[in-house]
Amino acid sequence: MRGSRTIFTETLKPFKKEKGKRHFSAKRNTALVYRYFFYTKFTGLRYEIILEKLSDEFFIAPITIIELISDNMVILEEAKSKNMSATDFKTHFPTLDWNLEDTPKKIAHV
Repeated sequence: MRGSRTIFTETLKPFKKEKGKRHFSAKRNTALVYRYFFYTKFTGLRYEIILEKLSDEFFIAPITIIELISDNMVILEEAKSKNMSATDFKTHFPTLDWNLEDTPKKIAHV
């Protein structure tokens, strides 16, 4: 039989690769929820525009973003309870751009 006389048959066993998507998905979902909260708290953007921006940033469909935020309401409530400033977001997720120059400022109601 071909290949039965190889040198390393007993020492090398097939490596079963573990799927690590769950770990990365949890990190992505946390970043997504915090980013959503950032947009709702510090910008005057409409809900639809926020979903479009998140869709562009995370490469996820808007309907999926809505589902992920609904599934991670605990994280959203945690973000709300921390009373974070705009600079606090930068320390939590330094790889994302948290500058407000590109977004419209909130309009103060007089």
